Amino acid sequence: MKKSIFMRILAIALVAISIMAVAIPSMAETGMTVGQKAMVVCNSAGLKIRASASSEESLYWNVGSGTIVEILAVPNSSWYKVKVTKYVEGLHGTGWKGMIGYAKQEFLYAVYEA
Repeated sequence: MKKSIFMRILAIALVAISIMAVAIPSMAETGMTVGQKAMVVCNSAGLKIRASASSEESLYWNVGSGTIVEILAVPNSSWYKVKVTKYVEGLHGTGWKGMIGYAKQEFLYAVYEA
């Protein structure tokens, strides 16, 4: 009897962990609007700001975590057209302030100014 209860609790715990493993990465900021500011949050290698809204685009610039961008357009649910307003150099930094390109939404978090 006790082994059966333990197995049920273990199964519920594994299901809960699986749900969190899927849910946490999808908690990036979505639904940002044109004119809103966002902060880049990424690893030390930096975020690739691409020339077009595609991961296949080979022309890109790297910006570091903490870079602030302004949303210029929302071409689809995965990408934002952005303008760098405060550049932070990452490990492989090649970007600059004023640069315009496309960034994946999963690496941008809204900045709310008081």
